[in-house]
Amino acid sequence: YARFLLNLEQPDAAWDYVVRWVPEIEQAPQVKQVICEIATLASQPEARELRMQLREMQSDRKVLPTRSRRQIHDIFSGVEPAFSDVQAARQNLGYAWSRRREKGADFREWAEAAYKAATTNHLLAPTPQVTAKEADQLTDSRDFDVLRPYIEAGKAMLFACSHQGPYMQHVLSQYCPKLRFATLGLTHDEDGLPDQRNFPLRHGRENAAIGLVRALKQGVSVILPVDNNSLSFVHGRNIAAAKGELFGTDVRLPDTIPRLARAFAVPSFWIYSYWCDEKLRFDIKRLPDPEKDEAHADWHDRWAGAYLAFLEAAMSAAPENINITAPLWRHLLLNQCGSRA
Repeated sequence: YARFLLNLEQPDAAWDYVVRWVPEIEQAPQVKQVICEIATLASQPEARELRMQLREMQSDRKVLPTRSRRQIHDIFSGVEPAFSDVQAARQNLGYAWSRRREKGADFREWAEAAYKAATTNHLLAPTPQVTAKEADQLTDSRDFDVLRPYIEAGKAMLFACSHQGPYMQHVLSQYCPKLRFATLGLTHDEDGLPDQRNFPLRHGRENAAIGLVRALKQGVSVILPVDNNSLSFVHGRNIAAAKGELFGTDVRLPDTIPRLARAFAVPSFWIYSYWCDEKLRFDIKRLPDPEKDEAHADWHDRWAGAYLAFLEAAMSAAPENINITAPLWRHLLLNQCGSRA
């Protein structure tokens, strides 16, 4: 219920609700995480006190030894699907199965791999159980070669990601040190503390937008998941949107990235992480630039078409590289046009 109130952008009400249950839930790590998240947003004096404690914890935190590549691989490969992920994914399973590229697979094996992928993704977000430095041992640095000229020149970039594949913001920061990101809620660092690089839209969409623009002006790159209209910097029904198609179904995306790309002459990239041969690989592709005198709506839709082509490929990939709990599946399921065997 506290998370429900946060989703309604009512942190004070969430705090008032959750503090009544603290004695009963002190030993529950997930609930502690929710309380910490609310405390970063709520205005009550007790919440401010907890924020101060969190800052002290952050300054005194201990540095744990980095685990080996084999240990990290074993952590990911040994994950068992969580019951909550299975429940959340079950309604989307049939639709995702019908859109897969890989034919001839056994449905039960495919479903089990998809459930496991959803749980594996949670090892990296929202509170990573594997650090960015540890996960980086599984990457191939050549995947980031396309970004090096921009990084070396100190130029800002816009990254358009999605809810598919493993969460990659923390790992990307190993290669792109000047990086910030925006999400609907809070993200956390490896110690479970609020990540200061994040612009949480729930904290105030206008403030997040101002911070994002300021970051770009300072040459800081930004990564945004744009496959969910809840991640628009405009709240409500009248969200400015870019239009396109996904699996033959009309979809609308926040037009934040094409707007910013044009306003600040910043390059934008599609970015997607995936597992391949026991490695965490990155698919990074340049997205189009606006043409001179191109109408804003035409440019936004053209950009969305390029992004959605990459997204469709990601959503029809191997089950270990999709996120069956992503919110966009529900939209596609309810508005599907045609089907695939």
